[in-house]
Amino acid sequence: MIELQAKEYQAVQTAHARDGGWAASRGLGSGGQGVVSAWINIDQHGSIKERIAVKDTYLEDKDEWDNVYPLVQFTGWKACVIEAGALKAFHELNAQPRKEFVQSLRGLVNNPIIDIRDYQEFVSEGFFRMALEYCPFGDLEELCNIYLEEGRVIPEPFIWCLFAHLADAALLMEQGDLRHSVAGWRTIVHRDMKTANVFLGERSSPEYSLFPVPKLGDFGLTYVISPAHEAYNNGGGTEASRAPEALENSYVEMSTKTNVYGVGLIVLNLMTLDDSIGMIYLDLREPPPVEDSLPYSNTLKNLVRRCVTWGPSRRIDVQTLRKEIQQATSGPGEHTNGYRYPSQAVANGHAGSDAALLIRGDKYAVNLALPPETPPPTPGNQEGEESDGDDLNSLMKMEE
Repeated sequence: MIELQAKEYQAVQTAHARDGGWAASRGLGSGGQGVVSAWINIDQHGSIKERIAVKDTYLEDKDEWDNVYPLVQFTGWKACVIEAGALKAFHELNAQPRKEFVQSLRGLVNNPIIDIRDYQEFVSEGFFRMALEYCPFGDLEELCNIYLEEGRVIPEPFIWCLFAHLADAALLMEQGDLRHSVAGWRTIVHRDMKTANVFLGERSSPEYSLFPVPKLGDFGLTYVISPAHEAYNNGGGTEASRAPEALENSYVEMSTKTNVYGVGLIVLNLMTLDDSIGMIYLDLREPPPVEDSLPYSNTLKNLVRRCVTWGPSRRIDVQTLRKEIQQATSGPGEHTNGYRYPSQAVANGHAGSDAALLIRGDKYAVNLALPPETPPPTPGNQEGEESDGDDLNSLMKMEE
């Protein structure tokens, strides 16, 4: 997307936020097809009381509107563009309390997949909009860059936290539920699993409570496997993040094992601080190496190796992966140094330890004063009136 186009898209979001009664819209970034902003509400004292991420995706080809999520029974019987449909399906299935997830008044707080709150299509304007949970601590690509600049390695306890959440996300993509396969569900292949698409949410789970919750997002290249069609990739996805079977002209079909490769490669990216390692070794037609010299436990390195095995038939399956992650992080000799369920002593010593993540501050934290608007990346943002309430329907209000 050229810079001028991104500015125009951002201006649309700014106007819609104001017309919808939000106090401010602040640009978070832009990608190949759209822009993302934080929409913010404040209370009578000028303190932030609510924030949400708003993503507008522009479709250049009218045929792209026809690429819909096929299982409308999981989206309230409403046809949705593939990315929004997949996220709505996860949202609907996760709406009921279950023991695997921690519940709050705002819904799931350690869901490993980013949550969608609302969705609307603006067909005549050529874009669709998703209201998503706001992840205040950026993404894993940003985290890797911070550690590269500091010349440090990402702490192993957080790597296990990430591994566990991504394995949960892979199982949800496979069967819709962590406990059993949902009737009528079809496996989702993400096709764009990379560090830039894993976001860092609130620190609100009792499991790994000292770390932000990693959440898989950006389902725009979702492929839903159908028994009626062969699951060969058509070339979609970021090249450096593709599994071998997702390469063009591959004669091996994609499957849930394709997501497992993505899980392992993301973890390896954090261990090496190298996002290009996948592409280098795909060109060589061999799996990316997990070097013995990496400063992590052999248990972690061996498990990653089994995820990025070249042939999917030899790759570890999702259920076994989750089981072995649980075993490696439980009981005597566990590998998180007490960070999976931290004691008060671990919590007290966390801030000054090497295990404390180097992450940016929460610029728009609830109860903080709304900071002044800064120049680029997004021009022309304006502040509007305070919202009448928490109803996200106002998010979609558009000036007639």
